Formats: sequence, structure tokens, C-alpha cells
Amino acid sequence: EGMLLPALATTESRLAEEALHRSELRFREVTETLFDPLVILSPIRNETGDVVDFRYDYGNTAADAALRRTGGQADGHRLLELMPPDAGPGLVEAYARTLATGEPLVRDQYPVRELGDGQPATRWYDVRAQRVGDSVVSTWRDVTGRVRGEAALRASEHDLREAQRVGRTGNWSYDAATARASWSEEVRRIAGTEPDSGEALEAYLDRWLGEEESARAQAAIAATLADGLERDIEIQWQRSPGETAWALGRFVPDRDADGRITAIHGTITDITELRTAEQLARNLKAAIDGSAVSFALADMTGRNIYANDAARRLFGFDPTRPTEGQRHLDFIVDQQAFLRYQRDAREHGYAQAELTARRVDGTTFQMLGTSTVIRDTAGRPILVASSHLDLTDLRRAEAAEHEAEEHARRTVLGINGIVRYQEIGRAHV
Repeated sequence: EGMLLPALATTESRLAEEALHRSELRFREVTETLFDPLVILSPIRNETGDVVDFRYDYGNTAADAALRRTGGQADGHRLLELMPPDAGPGLVEAYARTLATGEPLVRDQYPVRELGDGQPATRWYDVRAQRVGDSVVSTWRDVTGRVRGEAALRASEHDLREAQRVGRTGNWSYDAATARASWSEEVRRIAGTEPDSGEALEAYLDRWLGEEESARAQAAIAATLADGLERDIEIQWQRSPGETAWALGRFVPDRDADGRITAIHGTITDITELRTAEQLARNLKAAIDGSAVSFALADMTGRNIYANDAARRLFGFDPTRPTEGQRHLDFIVDQQAFLRYQRDAREHGYAQAELTARRVDGTTFQMLGTSTVIRDTAGRPILVASSHLDLTDLRRAEAAEHEAEEHARRTVLGINGIVRYQEIGRAHV
């Protein structure tokens, strides 16, 4: 019996060791199958008991590869020896806090500045750690691709928003199954009103466009769902009191794998400035067309592209005869004077001169010409706008006035002569 107890103790010890060995093998088998690194770290304390570093006791293959220490070469090393200088101290402090408090460490997108291809580069990791006895078990995952992808996505979304803002075009979509629509930020800016949370499409369109235009937009959605054709419609609404807005809506069907239309996507383009400019141009043209002042437009070669009715009458054009393509130079008697006048307009942007003009029938008249150079948004000259004032009546009035003045002068001289004669006669008497 005295010999049996030690034998039993030895057997139990051996069995325990074997069980521990099998447990370690199973642990290694499990950890070696992990894609993420996993390490076991034991604290290194100073003489006062404070944790100043951790010893790398174990790491799976993924951990060794991440640290570039394959085959257990990292075992026994200090954590500060293995980690990049800017990352190690922060991790030691975080692991020490977990060891002291027992609170698991959860740190997402932890930045680590590493050397890649000889150049420093930042990578990001999601780090997790848990206290186990007097050790810390930690794992981490490289999320650099996700972080960079999210940053690229944010930049792309910013670029898209900026492009839509500059281009004044937003995008929208409509889900046929839910009858719900989504609108980009630019569409909401163009509309001048935000959809309420959970607001039905019909209600939002009625509030945005008014009943009549809303019905047209809803009809376009229904038609696109029915026939599967792409279409455009122009819509008009009151964006604010006194402000009429216009937009061009594009409708494009989306189909599933079986070819069924399940949704519609499209764009809304703000064309308010275009329509306002067109209306202004129409109003201006109507005013110019009906003006009593002769007005014409020429390209930079001096060929006519427009003349109002007053200009046609002034230069003697038949109502059915086109003026487009006619050279302005051909209707001036003193062509050198006209060329100087054109040169002054191009150099200074404006010129005015009195010229002798020739009508279609060959008769001549005096006119006052005024020219202004029109430039594009880049400052390049593209057109010359000219107005013409017929000086014929003015010159006739000036001549009549001069003749009247001369007649009065002669009359006064005659009267003065008579008076002088009478004074001389009285002197002799």
C-alpha cells in the first residue's frame, strides 16, 4: 500500500500531462486554422510591479506571418521589439489596462504606421484582447482595405454630390414593389422641398409640383412600368413665391433576371436658368424686332446674321429678301472709314462713327453707326451688335437751320446798311 500511492500519483500526473498535451494540441489545431492572428502575451513588470511590456509566449501561423517572424521566431520576444515604434506603446498600455481590470479590449481601426516596400504607410487593424489568468490573449484583423474603401467611397460620394451640384443634376429611383422613391440631395435642392418621413410618392409630388404637373410625372412612371421604354418629360412648378422653376426628368426602367420591370431610376436636371434665358432672349428679340431703331448682328468676319425690320427698311431690303450672309462693308461708301470703325470696335469693345451708307438701290445717306463687341464666357469675341441712326432728316434740319441763320444774317446786314446810309444822309444835310 505504501508503494501503491506514489505509483497512483505518478499515473495521475502522467495522465494529467497527457490530457494537458492533448488540450494544447487541440488548442494549436484550432488556432492554426484561424485566418486572423492570435497571440498569448504575459506581462513584464518593473520593480514596482507596473507592466512595462509583454512577452510573446505564443502566436499562431497568421500572427507569425503578420509579424514577419515565421517558425516561432517571435516566441520570447518583447512586444515592443516586435511592433512598429508608434504602435507598440499604445498597445502595451491597452493590454495592461485589460490585464488590470479584466475589461475586454475592443479597438477598431487602430492605425499602425509600417514600412511597406521601404516606404512608410499606415495600415488599420481591429484589435481585440481578453485577460486569461495572468496573460492576455489578443487577436487582430487587418481592415486597411475596408478603411481605404470606405474613404474612397466617401470621396466618391463627395465627388458625386459636387458633380451633381455643379451640373445641377440629381438622381432618383422608384421601387415598384414598395411604391417608394428615393431622391438624392441635389434633387431635393432642385425641388426646393424635402419629402417627409414615410411620405407617399404621390403626396410628395403633389406638394412639390402641384396637382397638374404631379399627374404628368406619375403618368410617366406608370407608362415606364407598363411599356419599359425610356422617356423624358419637362416639368414646371413654383419653387418659391414668384419663382418659376423648370426641370427635365429622365425615366429609365430596371429589370430583374427574368426581364420583369421592378424599378425605375433616372435623373432630374434643373433647366431653370436655360428656360429663363430663353424667355429673356425671346422678350429681347421681340423688343428689338419691333424697335424703330435699326439693329443688326454680324459675325466676326463682318457677315450679317440678323437684322430687324427697321434695319431692313433703312437699307432698302425687300421684305422677302434675306439679309443673312450680307457683308456690312458692302453697304458703306467710304470703306476705309468703315474698316477703321470696325477695328476700333474690336480693339476697345465699342465704337461710334458717322458714315456714308448705301442702300440696296444705290442711293446714299448719312448715318451714325454704333458697334459693341459681344464676347463668350471665356472672353473671346463672337459677335458684333450694331445700331444705325439715319442722319438724313437731321442733316436737312441742320441745313435749313443754317440757311435760315444765313438769311437772317443777310437781312440784318441789309438793315444795318440802310440805317448807315440814312445816318450819312442826315450828316450831309
